[in-house]
Amino acid sequence: FLNHPGKDIRTEDGGIRMVCRSAGWYPEPEVLWRDPSGEPLTSLSETKPRGANGLFETQSSIIITETSNQSLSCHIRNALLNQEKESTVYIAGQRAPAGFTVTGPDRPIAASLGGEAVLSCHLSPRMSAETMEVRWFRSQYSPVVHLYCDGQDQYRQQMPEYGGRTELSKDDLTNGRVSLRIRDIRPSDDGQYTCLFHSFIFSVGLGSAPGISVEGHQDRGIRVVCRSPGWYPQPEAQWRDLQGQLLPSASENISREADGLFQAEIAIVLTEESNQKVSCCVRSPRLDQERESAISIAGQCPSQAGVSVCLSLACRTLTVCVDPATCSNYSNSSLKVVLVNVFSLLRC
Repeated sequence: FLNHPGKDIRTEDGGIRMVCRSAGWYPEPEVLWRDPSGEPLTSLSETKPRGANGLFETQSSIIITETSNQSLSCHIRNALLNQEKESTVYIAGQRAPAGFTVTGPDRPIAASLGGEAVLSCHLSPRMSAETMEVRWFRSQYSPVVHLYCDGQDQYRQQMPEYGGRTELSKDDLTNGRVSLRIRDIRPSDDGQYTCLFHSFIFSVGLGSAPGISVEGHQDRGIRVVCRSPGWYPQPEAQWRDLQGQLLPSASENISREADGLFQAEIAIVLTEESNQKVSCCVRSPRLDQERESAISIAGQCPSQAGVSVCLSLACRTLTVCVDPATCSNYSNSSLKVVLVNVFSLLRC
């Protein structure tokens, strides 16, 4: 699957018609709307056309009324891989996870022609909205009156008639409170406005277990690189010693792949004096979970071409030793791995 579920919102039949779309799936995915407790909801319509590239695009719609009093999530699932992507939307007056509510103005806002109007909405109890999308719109989801996304105001989707006239106060975003100021009020500004908090949630789990590889010489030691793809949101990566203390890395790169997920890559230089076990830890701060792999310095060895280091990779059962003469207690298969993966790298 390629695209995260996106939504289109319109007013219809005394409520709001919400459409969930996602493209780039194979095989044909399953689509499901759920309430905050995870119970399935009945969709209004659903299509899954197959594109010219052989991949499937999904589109499912549902009607939300004022009496719904709940947040909704759209789940698109690949049954073959047993993985899914989810997108949740909270609309003013609707319930959000864990008993939170989103509340807008409870009465009409009066404003004079040529003056200003301030519209506000907030999450209660308070919670941070810094990583959420905050959208004010009229009768259609897009174009918008004002949009805050990815930590900044976005104007490409703004209705032309509101250009240069809106300002979103973000001083209290950490408490889930926003205010939209509309200047130079015009007769066309009369009507209903919807405040929407949109939180994206990837349900693909943690990234892959870190893979550790030896990649040659650096600063009179061995450069060891740890890689782990498939993370969302952006993870943290670090090296730790046997006591769990942080170690300085030689380099670090957290890159975003074409599928929107992040890959962590972090390197460290191990020297003869290291003589300790070090571990590579990649962590998701939002989930407060991590994956870890370790590499151990096995001790001293006789010199080989000016290098005297023995390594044993603790990630699996693989044992690596530079000088075969010092590894007589290891199996032949281990020695073959050594000659292919390490010994050639250590020749000067």
